[in-house]
Amino acid sequence: MRILLATIILALALTITGCTAPEPTPAPTVAPAAAVVPTPTLTATPTDTPTPQPTPTATKPPPTATPAPLPTNTPAPTYTPQPTPTATAIPTPTRTPQPTNTPLPTSTPTPLSPIFHLQHGSWLEQNNPVRANRLKALPWVAHDMDASERRAVNELLTAARWHPDTFDALLGLPWLADGITRDETETIRSIRTAARVAPALADQMLQKPWVQDDITGDEAAVLDWLDRLARRVDGPARAEIIKETIAIADMPFLDSVESWDPLALTSLHWIAGRDIDGFWEIIRHPKIVDGITDDEAKLITVFGRRTYLTGPGSAQVLLGDSADVEERIIELPHTGEVLLAIIRTRHQRTPSMDYLEHAIRTIEEFMAAPLPVRYAALLYYPTTDSTANNNFTHLMMAAQDDEVGGPHWDNNPSVMAHEVAHWYWYRYGDVYQRWISEGNADFLRIISEHERVQRPIEPIKSPCPYFNNISEMEKSDPEQLDQRRTCDYSTGQRLFLDLYLTLGESTFLPAYRALYQKSQQDDPADDCEGVALTLCHVLSAFKSGATPDIAATVDQIIARWYGPLP
Repeated sequence: MRILLATIILALALTITGCTAPEPTPAPTVAPAAAVVPTPTLTATPTDTPTPQPTPTATKPPPTATPAPLPTNTPAPTYTPQPTPTATAIPTPTRTPQPTNTPLPTSTPTPLSPIFHLQHGSWLEQNNPVRANRLKALPWVAHDMDASERRAVNELLTAARWHPDTFDALLGLPWLADGITRDETETIRSIRTAARVAPALADQMLQKPWVQDDITGDEAAVLDWLDRLARRVDGPARAEIIKETIAIADMPFLDSVESWDPLALTSLHWIAGRDIDGFWEIIRHPKIVDGITDDEAKLITVFGRRTYLTGPGSAQVLLGDSADVEERIIELPHTGEVLLAIIRTRHQRTPSMDYLEHAIRTIEEFMAAPLPVRYAALLYYPTTDSTANNNFTHLMMAAQDDEVGGPHWDNNPSVMAHEVAHWYWYRYGDVYQRWISEGNADFLRIISEHERVQRPIEPIKSPCPYFNNISEMEKSDPEQLDQRRTCDYSTGQRLFLDLYLTLGESTFLPAYRALYQKSQQDDPADDCEGVALTLCHVLSAFKSGATPDIAATVDQIIARWYGPLP
């Protein structure tokens, strides 16, 4: 028993000793010869002996090693809280108002240049500030420019970019500093566009004495038609036309501008585009080859439009010795002085001049607006065609209408009044619908003849046999154009005549005159588009400001002749 207990105690002692004693180092005699080579990890140095050299492979300090005070593990003095480096103690730039944060003069909004946003405006300011400043120095060039003034500035800016010499000359015109009118804007445009195709023509325009002072409507029109004539023909003949236009601009009739001068240029422009041989026939005629005079310009006004359609050789007839001109000057209340002229191809005098004056006076008074021309020429031309026309440059009627006692004589003053009325109500191209232009011309024809011979105020043409109303005409097949043209007169005149007789003159006249003004300038107060008159314009003119009863009556009358209203 004692032996057993001793054995157990001895075993426990050996066990405890093995847990604390270091692992024995292998004996050199047991290892093979190759293992005898000393390596850094198998040194014979006792592990219990401390050494100052760290073991490279040691990942954990021996249990007996006392942790040394490492600088990196102990709090360094610099990491201890210090009063001075704290962010809160630094007087950072607070957001309190300071002089540098208040609005500075340089940051306040400055007015934009009045030309900067216009075409070529920024280009001019960047590339030629001297010219830009000259333009901005004009007193009317400002931020509150109206549409007309902006258009004028746009024309000047275009000239500054592409034709700088022309721009400089335009800026030198005295009237440019006093504001800008519509006629002056048109003058700038004409000179600028002429500089594009014919710089010499633009120079001639600028040198005219009447361009240096205030610009009239006739003067602006002359420059416009000179510019148009220079650009009228394309192809090989263009250079020749430009050369001739420059020569025309220097002719005697343009030393000063009269009311017939723009009409003469309009006529030449039309002929050059439609009948180039006829144009050269006029220009090279022996009477005017040395330059057009004022008297010759009056004759040239009647060459345009229908004259050349009724027979070639018109220059030989109208510029020859057989041409006869009868003139009369009259004074009109709304127009002022107007020159009337009747041009015939034979020498004779008839009452036609009295009829012409009566029609012009009566219609001008009824319209209470200036006659659109101040040279009213009527050409009686020999032709088998009995039609009459207002070409805006002149009236033209068949010579047989001027024969006293002839088959057309009794109708002569009535037809003449219709053509005079077209100076107010005209369909130049597609200016407005035919039933409005022809209907009003026939309506004023009735008014004129009533004033002259007390003819009853009633329709002068039979009712339309082809359509029930104007709306049907507008929707008709294009093959029915002839029928429609016939009904434009009769249906249109009945519509306006019905309004006149039903409303009475005192109510009718203001609305009728307002309708005419809508054809001259777009009325922003109505919902109708532009100046090409339509049913919309007619309804607006006669119903605007009317009482409910009058407005209802207007709707009823117009629907009677037009058809269902939209």
